[in-house]
Amino acid sequence: MFGKSIKFILITALVFSMTFSLEKSAVKHSNNLKSINGANVGIVSQSTNSNQNSIDRDQIILYSEDFEGDHGWVGEAGWTLTQDSFNSETTSWNSPNDASTAGGVWKLVSPTITIPEVGADDLVQFGFHIFGDMPDTDGNADNYLEDYYSVAIMDPSALAWGSDGDVLWCADEEVGGYLDSWVQFLDLPEVFITNGMTLSADMQWGIEDPAGAVVAGSCTDGWDAANVRISIDGGATWDLLTGSLPYDFDCGYGWIWNDAEYDTGGDLNDLAAGWGGQSDWQNISFDLSDYAGSNAIIRFAFGSDPAYSTTDDATLTGLKVDNIVIGSDASDAYVCDGATLCDATPNGAVWVDQFYDYCDETRPGGMGFWEEYMPGYPFNGNVFLDITNFAGGDIIVRFQSRYDEDDDGGVGSGLFIDDFKVYLEAPAGPAPMGLTAEALDGQVDLSWIDMNASGTDDFIYDNDAITGGIQMSTTGSTAWAGQEIPLVGPSVINTMSVNLGPNNPGVSTQIAVFGMFGSFYDNEPLYTQDITLQDGWNEFDVNLDVNNSFIVAMQFTNVDSTEGGVYGPLDESATPSTNSRILFPGGSWDNWGDQGVADGEWGIRANITYQGANATYNVYRDGNQIANGLSVNSFSDDGLENNITYSYQLSATYSSGDESDLSDAVEATPQSNTVYELSYDDGSAEAGVNAGSGDFMAVKFTSNGSDQNAVRAKWYQMEEGGAFYLKIFEDSNGVPGAEIFSTIRTGGVVGWNDFNLSDEGLLLSGDFFLGVKEFSSTRPFGLDTGSDSGNSYYSADGSTWNDISGLGEAGNLMLRMSLDAGEGGGSGDCIIGDANGDSNVDVLDIVVIVNYILTGADTDECASDTNGDSSIDVLDIVTIVNSILGG
Repeated sequence: MFGKSIKFILITALVFSMTFSLEKSAVKHSNNLKSINGANVGIVSQSTNSNQNSIDRDQIILYSEDFEGDHGWVGEAGWTLTQDSFNSETTSWNSPNDASTAGGVWKLVSPTITIPEVGADDLVQFGFHIFGDMPDTDGNADNYLEDYYSVAIMDPSALAWGSDGDVLWCADEEVGGYLDSWVQFLDLPEVFITNGMTLSADMQWGIEDPAGAVVAGSCTDGWDAANVRISIDGGATWDLLTGSLPYDFDCGYGWIWNDAEYDTGGDLNDLAAGWGGQSDWQNISFDLSDYAGSNAIIRFAFGSDPAYSTTDDATLTGLKVDNIVIGSDASDAYVCDGATLCDATPNGAVWVDQFYDYCDETRPGGMGFWEEYMPGYPFNGNVFLDITNFAGGDIIVRFQSRYDEDDDGGVGSGLFIDDFKVYLEAPAGPAPMGLTAEALDGQVDLSWIDMNASGTDDFIYDNDAITGGIQMSTTGSTAWAGQEIPLVGPSVINTMSVNLGPNNPGVSTQIAVFGMFGSFYDNEPLYTQDITLQDGWNEFDVNLDVNNSFIVAMQFTNVDSTEGGVYGPLDESATPSTNSRILFPGGSWDNWGDQGVADGEWGIRANITYQGANATYNVYRDGNQIANGLSVNSFSDDGLENNITYSYQLSATYSSGDESDLSDAVEATPQSNTVYELSYDDGSAEAGVNAGSGDFMAVKFTSNGSDQNAVRAKWYQMEEGGAFYLKIFEDSNGVPGAEIFSTIRTGGVVGWNDFNLSDEGLLLSGDFFLGVKEFSSTRPFGLDTGSDSGNSYYSADGSTWNDISGLGEAGNLMLRMSLDAGEGGGSGDCIIGDANGDSNVDVLDIVVIVNYILTGADTDECASDTNGDSSIDVLDIVTIVNSILGG
């Protein structure tokens, strides 16, 4: 009933429903844009960035048309070729926004386009250029579209009528019924009609209920429709046959939507009646006496409108016919038991809706200039413009413009379409992920997630504090909550785990896995499993082979008014979310944190075995390649000018030779050598250490002067991912005191990670502490057990602090802090590490410090005390070595 009520609103206004508000409560967060089929798909002010970047893959153009000269496209009265505006050459198609198109739906139809067979890994897509000056998108501000357009594709050979071996059925057997925008006929062989002949047939149908059917400005009193017709002139014209079961309505929108001639005053209006709703098998007979003495063709006809079909309601199974007899008491001229087509001829059109869209300032083409409509732009339907399933056959493309009766939002020049194309693009593998940059003196060190790594790990992004929950706002509506798993290469999902969250034990739902579709995540699952949740974490075997990144997901629903409804479990302490994604029906995957409701990570985990990508890496600085063929996941870019910000990106080259798109960019600004690093570890982590969820660890440092700017904090992780608080404390009698800075860090890599503090305005003097507060997901930090300065501590409550050895092993916790001593080296008036005073920090400075330690020879104590502990010893040499090596 939910879908039907939305359908009523949609058709009455000749628009698509768009509810722009978000409803919030303690555990109820609604995202409620309604699509053509009445599902909740989320309101967006959607950017039209395509996620495409500077590396262009070759496109093989399978078909292109710029509408210059003879082109074979046919437009109804509401379309005209124009030279007023165009993307290329001199001509485009225009559906004007004027009195001639008001209150109508206008079609622009392509000629037959042949798509060749393609390889298993190839992707066939379509695109076009668009300019839209349609200001009456929502002129009366009622949140319903008024002027908009849609795109549909038909396979001329895809005829719905056939035999299932027992009966004749007008259906797509894969969906178990019919789709939107169908016009389907089954024509029986021509029969000579004699006196006393009748047509009888057993008929059964599940068709959209006609109750409440109204479309302003039309004769509509029913939705999808079926009827029976007869022609005695070879199919040139048709009459409606009325049999022993009267039709349910006089004017079906399933006919009018596909051909306006079925409407009042049209040539086909006398054929617009039909049956609808649900009807069990019954025999219906038709008197053919009026056609005696003629050769006649009997036609079983079916038509569906643009919304609400079998994919919305599984009881809409379409039209079935069996035991057809044309005859009289004397003899039968034609008999068909439905086991085969019995020489009957299917014909008609199966249009598959691709998407609908509009042209305000937020959508493609509505920004005042021509724009290419690209994969990822639709917010409903065929989001990726993928038509690979039509490869090896023919298609016909249809654009439809729709205008309401008024211009209360203004009048424009209408909709313009140009440069339509169908093309083939074989996608390369994904780009490297997790790129980080560390700015040094005249140098930037880059590191990223190793695409070639392998192993078995638990992928956990929550903090095990699953107290919140998300539900849909409308009865019967659903969505997918997912965690993105950014891997490259083949892997196996061994298990998935879902937390019960605020649900009642015993609630049932589904888990699913969604793979990549080009550079996007697919909105159709490649794996599903029905599950039942009990208290706490619930683990389910999956054992699914996947390739590259994917999303593990669970389905949630409305709870308040839906029996058996399910919350999406959410850890609202894990913020900002990094891997949580959301998929509303008919749309594409989006970041959960961008929805404007409660942020957090979903209570979904996975155990995965991954193999790596066998790829090499290429480095780009400011868009130009500076290194290629790298086999390691790090690179040092030296010889740079300080205080200039550089932008870096990566690509991967796979064993096939294909180069990926570029990664997300990171920026880094090299800094002068007045910046020095405080550390006690020697750069090697012999062990990993955790204090426990909610507990603290910290390292004491001493600045080399007063009021020195905090530049950078670094930490060493033993495992990828996780989350924790990074904190700075004042000194309070040798232990951490008042907190002066705190931030949450997530998604770390194995090895060194850093956080830029230079914009925080933190001035540090004397003793202070750099520390962490852990979550349950916090990965172990590196512990250098080969050295122990006695400056590493832990605490269970943040008040009582103990030596790190109390956690099991003594050593230096691998946290580091960089400070800026300022011009001339700060209060010590030196360059930290420049023990010999030659303005460079190199091995010669190590020699000077070694001589000082062994013989007491003169040295610049300010420059030599590199770790700022007021003592010149081997630890200062370690600091210089790390600086030279970029550690």
